[in-house]
Amino acid sequence: MGNWIRNRAKLAMDYLAIKVSQRIEHRLSDVIKSQLDSQLNAMRPYLTGGTSQTMVDSRAIAKAVPLTLNSGDSHIYFHNSDGHRFFLDATDHHITLHVLEHGCWEDHIRDVIMQILKPGSTFVDVGGNVGLHTLFAGSIVGQTGKVYSFEPVPHLYGTLRLNVDVNGMGNVIKTHQLAVSDTEEVKSFSKFRSHSAMSGFSVPQVRLDIFGESENSSVEVIQVNTVTLDKMFAGQKIDGLKIDVEGYETLVLRGAKEVIRNNRDIKLIIEWDPFLVTRTLGSEAITENIAFLESERFIPYLALWQQPLRKVTWDEVSRLQGDLILTRTGSLR
Repeated sequence: MGNWIRNRAKLAMDYLAIKVSQRIEHRLSDVIKSQLDSQLNAMRPYLTGGTSQTMVDSRAIAKAVPLTLNSGDSHIYFHNSDGHRFFLDATDHHITLHVLEHGCWEDHIRDVIMQILKPGSTFVDVGGNVGLHTLFAGSIVGQTGKVYSFEPVPHLYGTLRLNVDVNGMGNVIKTHQLAVSDTEEVKSFSKFRSHSAMSGFSVPQVRLDIFGESENSSVEVIQVNTVTLDKMFAGQKIDGLKIDVEGYETLVLRGAKEVIRNNRDIKLIIEWDPFLVTRTLGSEAITENIAFLESERFIPYLALWQQPLRKVTWDEVSRLQGDLILTRTGSLR
């Protein structure tokens, strides 16, 4: 009798769940159709030369068109090429447009991540942005692994946290609204309003000049908490470390020397731009980076978009731009 009651109760709950989901789906479908109709009406003059004869069904393309789903128009939602639900920063005209066009970000970095990680690995992402590499790494390391992602810019961190949550990966990915550096303190941080991925402890004038913007109108100075990786991960095994902090990679390395020394099999992915670093920390920072990494017997490779990974020498590294991939073994596995 008890089993019969439990079975009937389960059937009733399943029925209610189906009905509720159908109502939600129907309501969302109407919202999406209304939004698409509005977008298409605005686009019709460009699609049809001003005539009203265009035959476009908004429901038919609902799955193909990224939608701005919140009233503030701060996010664009879509499914990326990995099948992850993703919210992108609608104010970032660089990363967001590339991802919408290609379905992912930095294929050459993703290729490396696929090689250096496996189920059960631990990965640290310094400069997590909205989580494109963070979630990709999380899908590789799985339930037995860990990914730690650091992002200090408040709205980017909020989007990163959102992307982790909507994909149900909170038990694999741990996020931190912190700037990684060589000290633990509260520091001033420059948020580049129209290109938030290029924010840092400062935004060099050469970057502002590229977009014809000024520091007074385009940069907001905020306060952020900083942390060192040596303090965060003392005694822990780290398999992969990615550092992308807009010309301040030297500070991260200074605060991660023990982690790097104690993890002999660690693989490093470092954004490498000597021109930018010269304008943030000075040319001596490049010399410092090379001296440390070479002394730790890393073998450098250069990763560039749509190009094969290339082994390089330490003599030429100071003249290169791209992403440095570093391994002590000569293999990424």
